Amino acid sequence: MRSNVSPSSSLFQLANNQALYCGGVPRTLFSTVPGGAGEVCGRSRRRKSVRKAAASRRLASAAASVPFSAVGRRKPPAPAFAGMKIEKANAGFLTNFEVLDFLRSRGAKTDPMGCLGAVAASECKVYEYLLKTPSCNQTRESIDEFVIRCESFKLTNADKLNVINWRPSSAADAYAMIEECGRRFSKDERGEAHNEDERVEEFLELVNEVLPPPPPKPEETPGTE
Repeated sequence: MRSNVSPSSSLFQLANNQALYCGGVPRTLFSTVPGGAGEVCGRSRRRKSVRKAAASRRLASAAASVPFSAVGRRKPPAPAFAGMKIEKANAGFLTNFEVLDFLRSRGAKTDPMGCLGAVAASECKVYEYLLKTPSCNQTRESIDEFVIRCESFKLTNADKLNVINWRPSSAADAYAMIEECGRRFSKDERGEAHNEDERVEEFLELVNEVLPPPPPKPEETPGTE
């Protein structure tokens, strides 16, 4: 291949004495010569880059279509609530008894190591805590009976929830759990004036009669000092 540059040029002499190869094509240092070896090598490099980019795109597309299990990775399981839908966003509040009953049905235990895989460790902690509250001795029948018989006291749903969860045993407990207890207990079910203290005592008698007593505290356990 003949160059248009003068043979007397030192660069021309260097190119004649030293040949560089690129992709199997001899290349002189005169890459600016139209149609020269330098231009041929440049086109070769561009073609290789295009082919490499196309191969990368094909590889990425193929990898995206391969399932996880085919490449040695475990395919994530479908969520347990798949296909379920919320019928009612807020159907009501849950009592401690209902939460405790639900955890029992799931196999919760006081020892988190004894229920690995069945429930979360945090659920076992909640279960252990609820066993120390009045809910551990309650039944669904006792709660239903209390809800029916306390209608004469005009309790709100929040009041009923507090009473069921914590089972007041004194007038101080009743005043703390029932909103505006003094004003509301100053009248009977017919709306007539009534002695407030007597009304509170009547309410506590109902609680003691219907709702089971709470578990004894650790320091109250027989045989402990």
